[in-house]
Amino acid sequence: MVEVALVACTWLHLIVLVIWVGHMFSTLLLFTPLASRYVKETDYGDFIAEYRRRDQPVALSCIAIFFITGFVLLLLDDHYERIGSIFANSWSIVLFVKHLLVLAMVGLGIYMGVKVMPELAKASKRLTTENSHKPEMVSTIARLNKTRGAVTQALCGLALLVLLLTAVGEIL
Repeated sequence: MVEVALVACTWLHLIVLVIWVGHMFSTLLLFTPLASRYVKETDYGDFIAEYRRRDQPVALSCIAIFFITGFVLLLLDDHYERIGSIFANSWSIVLFVKHLLVLAMVGLGIYMGVKVMPELAKASKRLTTENSHKPEMVSTIARLNKTRGAVTQALCGLALLVLLLTAVGEIL
């Protein structure tokens, strides 16, 4: 029975990981360049707001399932000794670093979803509704787009590190 639970949790854990990481990379490689090229400036604010509305439930669901299945996997793993045994063995150290990186990813994702994307949508809507291209508003949108790009790149880099540490943890 433990093997069935282990397989089921591992399978679900990997599915949500693929969705979450795939989402980050598709945002970096597809969303950003295509949105800036094909979405009209007058529609950009609404586009960002709608994207965020659809994006957040997927991302948050993946993160929640990822944490739940990860916790179950931790409890079922033979390498796991107990909470607080961070430096008990090489596997524990790798797992601890991996968890720190995942927490950083979650923090960056929350920052993106709560701060950057809403501000970008509002600034873009304001720019088009006021029918003016005030330099400070244009620079605000440029700064927010640059921040969105940097956070997305950081998320993708952290995701690659988490996957590397997962592979390392498998051979320990």
